[in-house]
Amino acid sequence: MKFSNQTGIAHTKEHQYGSLFRYLILAAIGVVCYASCKKEELDKLDFVTAVTVRTVVEDIDKIRLFGSIDGIDGALSPADYPRREYGFLLTESTEAATLGADGVEKISLGSDFLSNLDFDTLLSGLSLQKVFFFRAFVLVGERVSYGNIQPFSLSDNLVVGLSDSVRQVNNRAELKGVLVLRFQQDITDHGFILSKSNPFPTIEDNDLKLPLGPTNDDGEFRALIDSLEFNSCYYVRAYGQVNQDYIYNEGPSVAFATRDGWKRVALLEDRPLFDAMAGAVNGTAYFGMGCTEVLCYPTQTQTFVHVWKLDLTRDTLVDAGLPGASGRRGGVSFTIGNKIYFGLGYYVDPNFSFDFPVYQNDLWFFDPNNGWQEITTDPFPGPLRQDAVAVSLKGKAYIGLGTDRLEDAFLDDFWVFNPDAGPGDRWQPFDAKLPWRDEASGQDNPSGRTDAIAFAWNERVYAGCGQTSGFGLNDLWSINPETNDAWQWEASGNFLNRRKAIAFSVNDKAYIGMGETSQSAPIYSLWELSSNRGWIEKEPFPTPETARDKTIPQLAIPLNGKVYIGGPNTDYISFDVWEYTPDEERMDCQ
Repeated sequence: MKFSNQTGIAHTKEHQYGSLFRYLILAAIGVVCYASCKKEELDKLDFVTAVTVRTVVEDIDKIRLFGSIDGIDGALSPADYPRREYGFLLTESTEAATLGADGVEKISLGSDFLSNLDFDTLLSGLSLQKVFFFRAFVLVGERVSYGNIQPFSLSDNLVVGLSDSVRQVNNRAELKGVLVLRFQQDITDHGFILSKSNPFPTIEDNDLKLPLGPTNDDGEFRALIDSLEFNSCYYVRAYGQVNQDYIYNEGPSVAFATRDGWKRVALLEDRPLFDAMAGAVNGTAYFGMGCTEVLCYPTQTQTFVHVWKLDLTRDTLVDAGLPGASGRRGGVSFTIGNKIYFGLGYYVDPNFSFDFPVYQNDLWFFDPNNGWQEITTDPFPGPLRQDAVAVSLKGKAYIGLGTDRLEDAFLDDFWVFNPDAGPGDRWQPFDAKLPWRDEASGQDNPSGRTDAIAFAWNERVYAGCGQTSGFGLNDLWSINPETNDAWQWEASGNFLNRRKAIAFSVNDKAYIGMGETSQSAPIYSLWELSSNRGWIEKEPFPTPETARDKTIPQLAIPLNGKVYIGGPNTDYISFDVWEYTPDEERMDCQ
């Protein structure tokens, strides 16, 4: 029993080992068969390859990408490979792009391929300022193949240049740029941008944009900027726009600085106001009086006795509504304290058919709160005259020079007006007589002058220019009115040879400008006198562009660090007021 039992057990184990062996053999055969069956499929997928071929730029913002699928020896079965896709991957990163990675755009071209294939796609609206990287891809089943990475950029399609030469006149500047277009396609816009604070202005950060519109032209383009602020730095860049993309000029921006200059701030229609008066009281400039005829012929007697105040918030002259004084021409005006004084001069006697002056010795003052009032107790005691000068300093006024046409005389005297003196004592003669110097001989002559200029600067009274006996004078003199000793010669030169000019002092500097030659030709230049730099020519009064702009400046009012120049228009019934902004310290705009 015992043996037989052992024999049975041995037989059973032998049977079990045989079954396991047969199972392993069958399994091995199955694996071999499966591998053998899949070998053909795996071999096909192993050689499917995506190839990145090339790019072709077709327009300013368009580029065509080319790729291919290689390595498929025979047609694939759609049923065996339902998962198929091909196309391109696009990125701005230098890292290799893969499907599903961040920052990678997949450009899928579909799945309709079962064999080798050449493919392409057109991209548009791309930025011209960026560098892109692309590669082809193909997906079959679980296999993904990527082509090599190729970069491309559209930056050469539009190049913008900027000239570093900026032509400036007054508050205007002419800018020049250049466009280089690879394709003759309209770009969205082009132009210039400016900033006063950002050395690299952009469309998002600028103070002024000058769009010039669409274009498809290569070459230079220009723009004229007006109404620039004076004494300011400006940084300029040229730009071209394609879609929403802005291309700026290569290299840095161009910097330039505005200095002193002029702008028209008011126009009084139908009021030429020849030989008007002017002054500033309580921070407001006033103009008024004068002749209102178009050309103000001497035989025309119409005068105007209203006063206008300058309203810079409205860029106009507003009628102050305070008539009262007697109108005239050839008079003088000056300001002391809160009053503007006006007087002397003449009017034409209407009983004569020729220009017969009736000289006046009255003096009026204008108070913005109370209108006009005549100083009846103190008529002018000196020789009557026209075209004299008047300047105020330390609460007194100095009136002198001019001409008396009835006596054919040129005057060289000055008189002092003191409003604080008692009635009857407000006028006193000034002892020193103003000579004129012959520049060729260096000799000083005692005869007087008319159509001269006068201003106060550095505690002294200055006078000069004008004409005498039919020829122009080009000298300038000064005196300390407190000592009343003698006039001191200051300068001579062609730049001073002018009559009917204007003169003023502001911001510790003095200015002489405009006027005309002895042949009545207009002069537009302006000269500045400073203690440390001497005489310097400044921005001239704007040359008239049209007949309507032919203003003759006659009056100057310093106010709040600027100067307001007034004068009639020679061909139209109007009175123009210009604002002059003096030059400040030199700025480094680089």
